Amino acid sequence: MVMIQKRSNSGFVTHLLWFSIVYLCSSIFLFPNENGIAFKIGSRLSFIAVGIFYIAYKKLKVDKDILFWCTGLSCLAIITTVNSVSSSESISIYIQLLQALIICLTLSTWLRNTGQYRFLFNTIISLSVLYCVRLSRYLTEIKWGTRKIGFMLGTNANSIGLKLAIASSIALYMYYRSEGKYRIVYLLSNLLFGGMIIATGSRRALFLWIISFMIFAYKHATDFKKKIKAVIVIMVAVITVYVLLTKIDELYVIIGFRIENMVKFLFSGDESQIGSADTDRLNMIKEGMELFWKKPLLGWGMGTFRIVSTSGHYYSHNNYVELLFSMGIFSIPIYYSIIVKKMMPIIQNRIKSTESVLCSVMVLEILVSDLFSPNYYSVLSHLMVAIVASMLECSILNDEDNNESKY
Repeated sequence: MVMIQKRSNSGFVTHLLWFSIVYLCSSIFLFPNENGIAFKIGSRLSFIAVGIFYIAYKKLKVDKDILFWCTGLSCLAIITTVNSVSSSESISIYIQLLQALIICLTLSTWLRNTGQYRFLFNTIISLSVLYCVRLSRYLTEIKWGTRKIGFMLGTNANSIGLKLAIASSIALYMYYRSEGKYRIVYLLSNLLFGGMIIATGSRRALFLWIISFMIFAYKHATDFKKKIKAVIVIMVAVITVYVLLTKIDELYVIIGFRIENMVKFLFSGDESQIGSADTDRLNMIKEGMELFWKKPLLGWGMGTFRIVSTSGHYYSHNNYVELLFSMGIFSIPIYYSIIVKKMMPIIQNRIKSTESVLCSVMVLEILVSDLFSPNYYSVLSHLMVAIVASMLECSILNDEDNNESKY
């Protein structure tokens, strides 16, 4: 009777954690902003509370690398908050950062087997499909453009596109990891995400969607001839997409002319080739670096860019610059140290699985998105770090077990 009761309690705690994960992912991938701060904070706090209870109940071991990283980054944030030009602004950002760090630590501790990964990934894919259904309603109601859909949902095109790009890379992973009829479901989901990314007009999301296809296709080509074929197919596909986006009027209005102008800017360096929004972003980045050099050791404090900046913008529009401006020169090596540490087995070519491909794509998504917005206190970024860290840790442990079983 006691054993049955214990199993019943264990099952209840597990299902409660699943519910909190769905709730958290819903706030990120299905209802990102429009439900207000109460929904967002509620999803985070409920996952933190249930997750910590689950870890204590199951007596799970915390990843020491993640724990040290969270502790180090949190301590740096506290020091710079004390030194901030506006403590109230810095405390507000610190609370968000602390929530994201605890979520990262909790999620990375829970993710330990294939079933858990599949549950999380299928949740993200399903919610993203529902999000696309929601977005599709606006495509028939509004004039085609970049920011219209995001404006109606209380967010922006790049935020929408990034979430769909992440869901797309996860769907690709599940496609290569699945068999039978499920593969076509994941492939169709990926194409749906790509189509909606184009509809939002987000260039960086489109780049990430295309590059994830390229990496997965190339890495899963088993021999030299197949790799050559994969490269040719990829090149033809990229050229075809570029031609379609620049020659079809509807697509050209949404995203084609932006890509065209960006290509001209990259080859000429002429800032007149890009829009006023891109020029403003470059100016914010330049100002952020100028301010950093005035206080390089501990920075000005988190969330104080709009106070210190002459432009009045809320942030510097770049995670690398925002870290330097906010927390000084030590922030970059501390913040990105966990990615370097966990990616080392891939860099050293010790892991060559499908998991390593997904982790590589996710790290690329983190690094590219960080070029355009401050994400160091974003729950989405820390969720991706948790996935990468735990997935690579499990891959290493599985390899060690397989090697030991040979002797």
